[in-house]
Amino acid sequence: MFSRYVKLFLFLVIVSELGNIKICDAQGNSTAETTIPFNTAIVAGTLVILNCSDSSVASSVYTWDFTGIGQAVRNIATGCQTQPSDPTYSVESPTASSCNLILNSATVEQAGLYQCSGPPAKPSAQVIVLATIPTCTTDPTDEVLSTEAVKFTCSVNAVGSTQPKMTWYDQINYIGTQEANYTISEFPTGSTVPEYTCHTHFDTINLDGATATNPPMYSSICKTSPLNVVSSSTTTSSPTGRNYLFIVSLLLSLSI
Repeated sequence: MFSRYVKLFLFLVIVSELGNIKICDAQGNSTAETTIPFNTAIVAGTLVILNCSDSSVASSVYTWDFTGIGQAVRNIATGCQTQPSDPTYSVESPTASSCNLILNSATVEQAGLYQCSGPPAKPSAQVIVLATIPTCTTDPTDEVLSTEAVKFTCSVNAVGSTQPKMTWYDQINYIGTQEANYTISEFPTGSTVPEYTCHTHFDTINLDGATATNPPMYSSICKTSPLNVVSSSTTTSSPTGRNYLFIVSLLLSLSI
């Protein structure tokens, strides 16, 4: 039990220091303290701040470059000043040796790689933009036949270097990570298809599928709606029954 608390304490210390890196010379003497930007995944319309600082570099020499998905690199800030023609970005200098880039209201067009020049390491970060918050749907939507399959879908439109993963849960158990869809079948008549939960998250950042050392911090949960299970012999609930009722209604409307 004691070791568990020690591990938790060490973990919290490591987390609190993320992004703050001390650069040392060959003798191990601290020469500079650097703050680097992190890979980020956000929903469109969100304000994003990418931090960049180096205690050995004046903010006036910083530049920020952006490489959009499938596009060439372009400069968006020089001398810690953004281009006047592009109001979608701004900068801030909390200290004399920092230059943080701000995406005032992120759009899918701003997804891509951002690199800060000034610090010798030239740190960079990927920004992934989700067009909307992930949503969960079921097919069918109201009730399901006992012999039918139910398809659950978690819809995500993400633009960036990688796509999110979906982890599905039922009311009790972890089911597994799927791409977007999860299908189940064979429910007893009179029962209820329970609520299912989809957890959207990222665990890789590389286009080649390699495991990321700095995955974007993003988490979203959506839930499906419960469905009533009816007998496959129920005419009004079966596909054939629905078609029959539609034809009868159509004939009646034409005869009026």
